[in-house]
Amino acid sequence: MLKLFRNRSGFFKDSLTLISGMSLAQSIPFLISPILTRLYSPDEFGAYAIYAALTGVLAVIVTGRYEPAILLPESQKDAEHVTVLAIMITFLVSVTSLVLIIFLNHEIVTAFNVPEISSFLYLVPFSLLFIGLTQTYTYYLNRSKKYGTISTAKLTQTTTLAGGQIGFGYFGLSSSGLILGTVLGSAAGWLHLKIKSKLARISKKNFSPDVIRKMARRYENFPKINAPHAFTNSLSSRFPVFFLSSFFGSSIAGFFSLSTQVSLQPVKVVAAAIGQVFSRTISEKYNQGENIHQFTRQTVLRLAAIAIIPFIAVIIIAPGLFEIIFGSEWRIAGEYTQVLLPSYFMVFIVSPTVFIPAMLGKQKKAFIIELIYLALRFSAIMVGVVLNTAYLALILYSVTGICVQLYLINWILRISKENS
Repeated sequence: MLKLFRNRSGFFKDSLTLISGMSLAQSIPFLISPILTRLYSPDEFGAYAIYAALTGVLAVIVTGRYEPAILLPESQKDAEHVTVLAIMITFLVSVTSLVLIIFLNHEIVTAFNVPEISSFLYLVPFSLLFIGLTQTYTYYLNRSKKYGTISTAKLTQTTTLAGGQIGFGYFGLSSSGLILGTVLGSAAGWLHLKIKSKLARISKKNFSPDVIRKMARRYENFPKINAPHAFTNSLSSRFPVFFLSSFFGSSIAGFFSLSTQVSLQPVKVVAAAIGQVFSRTISEKYNQGENIHQFTRQTVLRLAAIAIIPFIAVIIIAPGLFEIIFGSEWRIAGEYTQVLLPSYFMVFIVSPTVFIPAMLGKQKKAFIIELIYLALRFSAIMVGVVLNTAYLALILYSVTGICVQLYLINWILRISKENS
């Protein structure tokens, strides 16, 4: 299968560099999961899932979505100013979120029925700060093809996270141990990127507020259109945690959380690694007037060929596998994984290409598609709520995901052909 990734253009070679590092990093949370499921209960996983979902939804807009625009300027100086712009917005949004949490803490806790995370909601702004800085530095290093640095930063993050969650759990910190470990991991990943990059020197040299304002206007579609789009996409994938916790209890949310942690997260990590290289490569090809449709189509087909057999195998054995690895009480998480994996397969082959609508100025339609996607998934979950069955809710949630992703990839291929 690795032969499928060999390509003279260097795209798949660069992808493998990132994937190898990201896969090693992702294997750490997966390997420690059997330990965590014996240190923390499904209810504690459910409380942690609310915190992780809340930070995950907000994290996609913490930079104003300016970080993908770092790849677009032909001038390195302009790219550096876009980077500084994203950092400034990250600090502003993080501080704003802290103020909101101070005033809305009780309302958030009541809405999700998880009183045990009340005091830890104040850590959300710090999570957002570290995640936003990490995203910005990652795109900045991606522009320079520093894939080794990106991979080792992810490894640093997951190693710190794993050590923190196990250590805190051993000393009986319940769901707070999972939360604190995550915050420490995010901080460690960002520090690694900061130390390895030269961004600190860039911000002090040739720094121009006028150029920053110019870049903000040039790429204003990213905060105006791409940010709401990304927020909707993130909410679409994470809102089941909120609903499952509110209507079915935190233990059901915990089963869903473990399922996504060991099945969706590896998919997203690998897809993100490929997407980082794809976005940089497709930008170069588009700027040089090359055929982006052929390259996009080839990428999608190769990803599908690589993923199909592993996905089918895991779908077949998921319930028994979860029971053996994580303990008998976690078999339900394996049953959830069975119904969710087909939609995760579509995420794997489609998500690396979603940079194309932004590159081609098609953010408005992409946003409309995402809004429809959210509405359909919300309706699917609500059917399960009305019928009082979480399993049916997740089946319908998965089916809508498959249908929308199929439409999305066909549209992306069509507009890439029109612009080739």
